[in-house]
Amino acid sequence: MLPTRHSIVIANVLITAARLRIASPVRAGRYMSRAELAGTVNGLPNQADPAVRPTGNHVDVRWIGKLERGEHR
Repeated sequence: MLPTRHSIVIANVLITAARLRIASPVRAGRYMSRAELAGTVNGLPNQADPAVRPTGNHVDVRWIGKLERGEHR
Protein backbone atom coordinates (compact mmCIF):
# COMPACT_ATOMS: atom_id res chain seq x y z
CA MET A 1 0.00 0.00 0.00
CA LEU A 2 1.29 3.46 -0.89
CA PRO A 3 1.51 6.00 1.91
CA THR A 4 -1.11 8.72 1.79
CA ARG A 5 -0.08 12.31 1.61
CA HIS A 6 -1.62 14.64 4.16
CA SER A 7 -1.36 18.37 3.89
CA ILE A 8 -0.93 20.46 6.97
CA VAL A 9 -3.08 23.57 7.13
CA ILE A 10 -1.39 26.50 8.83
CA ALA A 11 -3.27 29.72 9.46
CA ASN A 12 -1.93 32.73 7.58
CA VAL A 13 -1.42 35.05 10.51
CA LEU A 14 0.16 37.74 8.31
CA ILE A 15 -3.04 38.29 6.32
CA THR A 16 -5.17 38.35 9.44
CA ALA A 17 -2.79 40.72 11.24
CA ALA A 18 -2.73 43.06 8.23
CA ARG A 19 -6.54 43.15 8.08
CA LEU A 20 -6.74 43.86 11.80
CA ARG A 21 -4.42 46.88 11.41
CA ILE A 22 -6.73 48.58 8.89
CA ALA A 23 -9.51 50.74 10.27
CA SER A 24 -13.05 49.99 9.18
CA PRO A 25 -14.31 52.59 6.71
CA VAL A 26 -17.84 52.48 8.21
CA ARG A 27 -17.49 51.33 11.84
CA ALA A 28 -15.62 53.88 13.95
CA GLY A 29 -12.97 52.41 16.22
CA ARG A 30 -13.19 48.94 14.69
CA TYR A 31 -10.90 47.04 12.35
CA MET A 32 -11.79 46.13 8.78
CA SER A 33 -14.10 43.13 8.47
CA ARG A 34 -13.62 40.39 5.92
CA ALA A 35 -16.61 41.73 4.00
CA GLU A 36 -15.15 45.24 3.92
CA LEU A 37 -11.80 43.87 2.76
CA ALA A 38 -13.50 41.89 -0.01
CA GLY A 39 -15.37 44.98 -1.18
CA THR A 40 -12.18 47.04 -1.16
CA VAL A 41 -10.23 44.43 -3.12
CA ASN A 42 -13.03 44.07 -5.67
CA GLY A 43 -13.10 47.85 -6.20
CA LEU A 44 -9.37 48.26 -6.81
CA PRO A 45 -9.30 47.48 -10.56
CA ASN A 46 -12.04 50.06 -11.17
CA GLN A 47 -10.13 52.70 -9.18
CA ALA A 48 -6.99 52.08 -11.23
CA ASP A 49 -8.81 52.29 -14.57
CA PRO A 50 -12.55 53.11 -14.67
CA ALA A 51 -12.74 51.64 -18.18
CA VAL A 52 -11.94 48.15 -16.83
CA ARG A 53 -14.99 45.92 -16.89
CA PRO A 54 -15.56 43.27 -14.21
CA THR A 55 -14.25 39.87 -15.28
CA GLY A 56 -16.53 37.76 -13.12
CA ASN A 57 -13.61 36.97 -10.82
CA HIS A 58 -14.20 38.46 -7.44
CA VAL A 59 -13.11 38.09 -3.85
CA ASP A 60 -15.76 37.17 -1.30
CA VAL A 61 -15.87 36.81 2.47
CA ARG A 62 -15.51 33.03 2.34
CA TRP A 63 -12.37 33.23 0.20
CA ILE A 64 -10.74 35.71 2.57
CA GLY A 65 -11.60 33.44 5.49
CA LYS A 66 -10.00 30.49 3.69
CA LEU A 67 -6.88 32.55 3.03
CA GLU A 68 -6.66 33.52 6.69
CA ARG A 69 -7.15 29.93 7.83
CA GLY A 70 -4.50 28.69 5.39
CA GLU A 71 -6.91 26.63 3.29
CA HIS A 72 -5.84 28.48 0.12
CA ARG A 73 -2.39 29.68 -0.82
